Amino acid sequence: MAARTRDNTRTPMKDANREKAIPFDYGAGHVRPNRAMDPGLVYDITVTDYVHFLCSRGYNASSMAHFVGKRYACPSKTMRAEDLNYPSIAVPNLQKSFTVARTVRNVGTPGKYNVTIKAPFGIDVSVKPQTLEFAKVGEEKTFRVRLRSRSESVGVGYVFGGLTWTDGKHYVRSPLVVNAWEKNLNPEAATNVFCSVLEGGNDVMAMLSEHDEDLIITESSQLKIRATFHIPDDFDLRLLFRFK
Repeated sequence: MAARTRDNTRTPMKDANREKAIPFDYGAGHVRPNRAMDPGLVYDITVTDYVHFLCSRGYNASSMAHFVGKRYACPSKTMRAEDLNYPSIAVPNLQKSFTVARTVRNVGTPGKYNVTIKAPFGIDVSVKPQTLEFAKVGEEKTFRVRLRSRSESVGVGYVFGGLTWTDGKHYVRSPLVVNAWEKNLNPEAATNVFCSVLEGGNDVMAMLSEHDEDLIITESSQLKIRATFHIPDDFDLRLLFRFK
């Protein structure tokens, strides 16, 4: 692989708090330059792709002008943000099932690539086709990834997995990042807040309680605390800060 998620002791990477890191910490992994010189497959992307992605995020003409250097009118039918031809695959608002498409270009010798899947917790993942065969350099192939949530994944926050294309020599891995919701929930009105308190010192994390009462204060005196809060739409989150 051109990137790895283990350190030089062959154990999973750790974050700044010495806890096991997640893709939000390391992305697709630490780059291995020598292998990156011969990746086998690449995910091509153009400036136009990025412009259309920004349109899908709701940028208006005046905002787009800052990126493209002139006034730009987004097309009436924009792409889905999840379909940006990026090596990683992220679906932040999965409701039941969702399918994304990706296109890879062969930059190596002709060959056949098979896919292996490491599904995120509570998510069924299928890829079609499961084999990509390239007859020449520069040839492109498109595949589709279908993600389907099971009941145990709903409301737990982001879960992680990956898929890897390999011809036996090259390993082309894409992280999978999924947040599953039920239809009666409004994912845009909810927030996952990740907070941590470092061991030792006098770091303090404070936030208002759900009922706007006293501050919840956690002091890190000889403690190591990691917590994930799911904040629903009726939560009055006015303050979240850390100070020494």
